[in-house]
Amino acid sequence: MIVSLPAVVRNLYLLFVWGHTPWLVMAWAAVSTLARFGLPAARQRLRAPTMFTVLHVVAIFLVAVLDSADYDPNGAAVAALAFELLAFIGLAQVLVFWIALPRIGVSVPRILVDVVTAIASP
Repeated sequence: MIVSLPAVVRNLYLLFVWGHTPWLVMAWAAVSTLARFGLPAARQRLRAPTMFTVLHVVAIFLVAVLDSADYDPNGAAVAALAFELLAFIGLAQVLVFWIALPRIGVSVPRILVDVVTAIASP
């Protein structure tokens, strides 16, 4: 397996420019910044979306390396997409249920949060 560094960099550039990774990272940065000023529960609930965001970025790097080494990157691409969707859903959950609604004085039961999140999940 010979991996060319320029090919990996080119593949990473294409994946980042044409993919959703920059949007995911910006959404994570915005929600984590808002969570710092929110309730402690918001910061606590941000752990899973943070993990999924990191796993998505790692999977994107793996796709770039596999593609530049002429291996099939489809498995890693599917994993990257799954991590991306789970991260976006987790970020939306934190933003809506743990930051926005408590600020306007609405308290939502945990079971309702779980049901709405399960319905929103793919």
